[in-house]
Amino acid sequence: MFIVPQHLSNTPNVECLAANLNSGIYYKDLEKPVIRSEVFVSSLSLSVVLKGDKRISSFEGEEIPIDEGEIVLMPKDLYMVTDLLPVQNRFESFIFFFSQDIVDEFLASKSVRLLTNSDREMLFHLPYSQSIDLFLTNLRSLFKGVKRGKKDLLRWKLLELLQLVTIEDKSETFISYLLSNSVKKERDLQEFMNKNYDKPLSVEDYADLTGRSLSTFQREFKKMFHCPPGQWLLDKRMEKARSILEKGNTTVTDVAFEIGYENISHFIKAYKQKYNISPKQFLLQRKMSV
Repeated sequence: MFIVPQHLSNTPNVECLAANLNSGIYYKDLEKPVIRSEVFVSSLSLSVVLKGDKRISSFEGEEIPIDEGEIVLMPKDLYMVTDLLPVQNRFESFIFFFSQDIVDEFLASKSVRLLTNSDREMLFHLPYSQSIDLFLTNLRSLFKGVKRGKKDLLRWKLLELLQLVTIEDKSETFISYLLSNSVKKERDLQEFMNKNYDKPLSVEDYADLTGRSLSTFQREFKKMFHCPPGQWLLDKRMEKARSILEKGNTTVTDVAFEIGYENISHFIKAYKQKYNISPKQFLLQRKMSV
């Protein structure tokens, strides 16, 4: 799994037009499908699918199709599994990431009603339009031709895009959706960790995603949880693994992936150190006792 937009520039077939901290514009062009790609989206993002189809599965199992010619706004702190499916050997899309300061600047001049949780969908869908098409035309060549002031240009183009989407939004709920995802300025450390401890993330990743330096994150974490983050993550993941194994009808590989381990042998070693028995032996013992 990788975090976007931070790690997106290192992805094959992805062109970074411009990036600054948690803001950026990326162009993706694929000939072959990408299946079951695990992603953690750390910034508000807007995806425009030009060719092909995109399928998103949330951690809760909800599946959302994004068809060719569709625009989708996705909230930050979203864990998802994506399938990118070329049509006639081509998948093409733009992805825009908006840092909180850009969203705040855009919302500052707007008067909106905050949507309740029951009103708000996880993703905001919008059909492709002529104005968006004109906006995207020559966008790549524009940034390639700029040698200085690219960060300022990035900021203005992101603000322009938000305004265009607002104009095209017939439901008049786009700005409310932005506001609903911007109310919380700082991420609550305890809430974030309890919600995401089973993701395949490192301590450095958690520090970055909660908006803290590594040293600040470790200091605040130890004060709140009374132990280092590495030890807490290990204990929480092993507790969840034990709970899953006790229910049976699973495999060691499935359990490892479910609690955030991408290396099965690392999970087996950690589990045996914690409980003095391997997960496979535990499953065999449970089967014999049933």
